Amino acid sequence: MFNKRDREEEVTLSSTEKSIETIIGEGTEFEGTITSRTALRVDGVVKGDIKSTGSVIIGASGEVSGTITSKQIFIAGTINGNVVIEDRTEFVSGGYLHGDLITGDLIIEKGASFDGNCKTKNAVNGKLKENNAHSQKNEPKTEQKTDPKI
Repeated sequence: MFNKRDREEEVTLSSTEKSIETIIGEGTEFEGTITSRTALRVDGVVKGDIKSTGSVIIGASGEVSGTITSKQIFIAGTINGNVVIEDRTEFVSGGYLHGDLITGDLIIEKGASFDGNCKTKNAVNGKLKENNAHSQKNEPKTEQKTDPKI
């Protein structure tokens, strides 16, 4: 059986990311906003927001207090804040999120914890489409008046 560290190494990075280029190591504390276009791994503590167009990996010892926005995320550590993910969110045993989540796909392994609200992109997009169609139906129709003198 794989241990948690082995499982973290199985993370599939998107085809444009060949390796993790930024690591906040265990024993390191960072305060502020991180903006990245490549894969980012957090094994230390981040107090602030993470904005990435790549993947974000929160290792077993990683802790984030802030909002995370990225393409995909792998959670083995702790997040206190909201998370918005374009593609895939994956929790492994021991991973914990206290906050709201919007994601494309969601995978939660036994032993992971999630305390918040969750919406998948399909549900969000479907709801938005439904709301737009509904609001268009209820909008009053205006007649276009033409000036008979013209």
